[in-house]
Amino acid sequence: MKKLLALVFATILTFSCASLIGCKPKSDKTSYTFAMISDIHLQREDKTSEEFFKNSIAVSKALAKGKSGNLDGVFIAGDLLDTIWYQRLTYENSITQNDGEKRDAELEYLKTVFDETIPDGTDLGYCLGNHDMTGGFDNYDCSSGGGTESTRGVSSRKYYAALKTSNKNYFKNDDTKDHSTLDLSYEQLCNLGLRYQRIALKDFSINFIIVDNETYWKETGTYTVFQLQWIEETLAYINGKYPKEPVFLITHNPVQDTVFGSMGTEGDRDLDSILAKYPNTILFAGHIHKSPYSELALSQDKGFTAVDCGTTKCTNATVYSDGRIDKSGKWYNVNYAGDTSAASEGLLVTVNNDSSVTIERVDYLAKKTIGSAWEIPAIGTANRNTKYAPANRDTVNSVPYFEENAVTAQVNTENVTNVFFKEAKSGDNDVWAYEVNAYSGSDLSETKLVSTARNIKNFKGEYCVSFTGNVTRVSVTAIDSLYKRSVAKSFTVDRAGKTDGGYDINGFGTTGEQTTGSVAYGDYDLSEGKIFRHENGFLTNLKSAYAVGNSYFNAAGTTYDFSFVIKNARCNRAQTSNGNSEASYRLGAVLASYVYNGRQFSICASVNFSDWNSEDKERIVKNELSYYLLITTPSGYARCEKIELDNYGFKTKTLENAAEYKAAMESETGLKLKVVRTADNFEIYLGDTLVDTVGARLSGIFDGTYTDFASATKSAFGIACYGGEADYTNLFINAINY
Repeated sequence: MKKLLALVFATILTFSCASLIGCKPKSDKTSYTFAMISDIHLQREDKTSEEFFKNSIAVSKALAKGKSGNLDGVFIAGDLLDTIWYQRLTYENSITQNDGEKRDAELEYLKTVFDETIPDGTDLGYCLGNHDMTGGFDNYDCSSGGGTESTRGVSSRKYYAALKTSNKNYFKNDDTKDHSTLDLSYEQLCNLGLRYQRIALKDFSINFIIVDNETYWKETGTYTVFQLQWIEETLAYINGKYPKEPVFLITHNPVQDTVFGSMGTEGDRDLDSILAKYPNTILFAGHIHKSPYSELALSQDKGFTAVDCGTTKCTNATVYSDGRIDKSGKWYNVNYAGDTSAASEGLLVTVNNDSSVTIERVDYLAKKTIGSAWEIPAIGTANRNTKYAPANRDTVNSVPYFEENAVTAQVNTENVTNVFFKEAKSGDNDVWAYEVNAYSGSDLSETKLVSTARNIKNFKGEYCVSFTGNVTRVSVTAIDSLYKRSVAKSFTVDRAGKTDGGYDINGFGTTGEQTTGSVAYGDYDLSEGKIFRHENGFLTNLKSAYAVGNSYFNAAGTTYDFSFVIKNARCNRAQTSNGNSEASYRLGAVLASYVYNGRQFSICASVNFSDWNSEDKERIVKNELSYYLLITTPSGYARCEKIELDNYGFKTKTLENAAEYKAAMESETGLKLKVVRTADNFEIYLGDTLVDTVGARLSGIFDGTYTDFASATKSAFGIACYGGEADYTNLFINAINY
């Protein structure tokens, strides 16, 4: 009988423990590896964001196999969704505060993607970001007993309600008790965006504190007094009871003046005093869309460790796009900024049983780690919070350098000096800019700053910069994100040996060499009605990141005509640098693309439905056919310049029946865009209507480099996409004259 009672008691106890969160047996793991990502910006109508997120988890799983054996966790520092943010009225058809049905559909989509992507048994933690808010930003103190619930409170509750229905039990590691003096239930804490996860391993446990920001773009007040009290008291509880255990604080907004990009109101000061009391806490944040290729994505400047998680969707420019390239605050004009808006990056974090932490940066598209791992020493080690402080960076970071014969220069027949230089080397993989100087005799005549392009897919490692004037010597200096400068590489210019500049279509159409993929002319039936698209999505869902949105066909000539159908257009889903729609809405064709003087030139014609006025914060309806020139490097689409062509013979034209064209492009049937290049003109058709004829001649442009385009210039052609996305079908190419 005693044995029976003991068995029944044990069974009840086992059942009870299995039912209670946090009562599970400890894992036999001695380390814990998790993906730490941010700003995934999922939305039902943007398959690219979904593909990037799923790829980030797949790459993390592959890399984690060599760490703790598998991917133990996935943690996301906000901006899970994109279009749910009702204040983004720059979008067409945006979800408004009262669009409950659309909002709930986005939440259900989020859960579905998580369920499909997060491996079984893998832990999940998330906070919300500004794009996840379901209404305006009210700085409402959630500790108040009455009044209207804050936007953040509404959002936190709805996300929790949606995700807790998953059969994967994403909240299984949550500590259900309130360890502050606020005496709130677990459900209340989750509804307020306050979660404490404690994950037990064989010899130790890991603590995650996850907090939703209340508001944004303020130095103080991004958390309520209530939230700050809960954070501090929960940290005090962990520090008092588990002082040797690792603690991670995950939130969307970075702490001001820590990681690069957290300056001003892009960061906040609310957590400064709290983290100063508990400096062993490691803070992970997102929001600013900066690249972890930079060593400044980790900061110990304030005595604690702060880390920027990057973004899986689109990185916002490069470190030097603002023109500052030394600590003195000297500013330069950025002549050529690398276009990184198609980047997808994040972190892989391994917690070891001695409480030391290894943080690896990951380029998900390249499927590789970036530079050297950051090694945070164990708790109690003297340099845990100072190893990467500014005073100690010289001991852990190397200086960039050039290999021999890295710099050359040529003078063409128009007396333009083209400077070619190879990518600099660095043990940290942290070269972010190049300072290129042109001299006339002993006098410095001009300086140009070139942002790196080395994290752009298929970049082949060579840059080109052009100068006018009597240049006799050039020098190139590589600069890293810590403002360390290489020894300058110089080259003496031979002004007697001039070149003709060299028109070329080199590299076009070779399968695998185009950033957005190419349509292989010999591999497709190009008859009318044939659908062309790549399974990897390169030709559908094209994005608006300047040249990243262009796709070139494997065909070229001096006369030709081609057409394709634009359908399912979504001008409200632009992949701009911040993931929002502050861009023109343009869909069109590359009339001609060719290489000259070491740069690729693409003459583009696009139907422009509207432009964004950044000063007045409003969208201006355009409904016109406009033309622009893209100047890029042919070896990886490092964006140099975009030039509107109104002053060069390609006049903008207002379109009649623009609403009909737009409706047709947005439909499943679509609208045919046709281009005819003759010896003298480009003809542009929408449907069967000739909407414009412009001269096939471009002369005298000099904006960092020189170009001419004439009837004898052989060129490639293709799709131009800037500010929108669409599906492209029914390719037709005819009468190519090589």
